[in-house]
Amino acid sequence: MKGGRLKVLAKIKRVVGEAHTKKVLAAALLIASAFVLGIHLLNPVSIEVHVGGGEEPIAVIPGYFTQWGVAVIVTSSIVLGISASYLFFGGPTEAEYRPIEAKRERKQRERLSQRLKELGPKERKIYDILVKEKGLLFQGEIAERAGLSKSTTSVVLGRLEAAGLVERKAHGMSKVVRLKHPSELPRE
Repeated sequence: MKGGRLKVLAKIKRVVGEAHTKKVLAAALLIASAFVLGIHLLNPVSIEVHVGGGEEPIAVIPGYFTQWGVAVIVTSSIVLGISASYLFFGGPTEAEYRPIEAKRERKQRERLSQRLKELGPKERKIYDILVKEKGLLFQGEIAERAGLSKSTTSVVLGRLEAAGLVERKAHGMSKVVRLKHPSELPRE
């Protein structure tokens, strides 16, 4: 039983990340305790009073809570209150989120550097020109600065666009080329 719970916790940590695991567990406790509390409050026990072993009750007292029912209601209320308080006021701090963001940014930089290693000399030259110009330049200006013909520049930009490194948009009679941010790169 304990090994099964540990596997579930490990799976939750993999899916939602370390910082969010506590919030997911608190949300699950909130839902479960609200469900149990609702069931017990909506279905109180009715007491039937029988005299002399007769089958017909002489009185029925509706809405009676047994000791067990009261214990379940109190426990569910406490768990509900604690988990709701944790979700609204507690939880992971900004310091706990920073490692997650740093890890995501590191993966994005690694993905970008891997793509840049795969570039040919013309693609790399055009990419470097765009980096120097802060990521935005007209396609004609790129051709001039790279010393390439417009058709060659268009083909090379097409390859960079297919690799997901740049984006071209029509701007009147010409095209504007924009470097994509590492977070916009397609996943492999």
